[in-house]
Amino acid sequence: MKVLSPQFTKAQTTIEYLLIISVVVLLMIGLFLTIRELRASTQGNVTIGNESKSPIEAINGTLQELGNFNNTNNSD
Repeated sequence: MKVLSPQFTKAQTTIEYLLIISVVVLLMIGLFLTIRELRASTQGNVTIGNESKSPIEAINGTLQELGNFNNTNNSD
């Protein structure tokens, strides 16, 4: 069995730590870029029923339609 010098073992450990740190940094950068891309894609208008609306207007309209649907079913 080969015995390694303490300096070689320390250098190997340092390289392993640097590799782990670089992988973590790359994962964080990937996560940041993904979040930024998702955020940018949600800023635009949405198309519902051939009408372009802001996301809030579209949600409010859908909720209003659901409320009207429930009201017509309850009156029967």
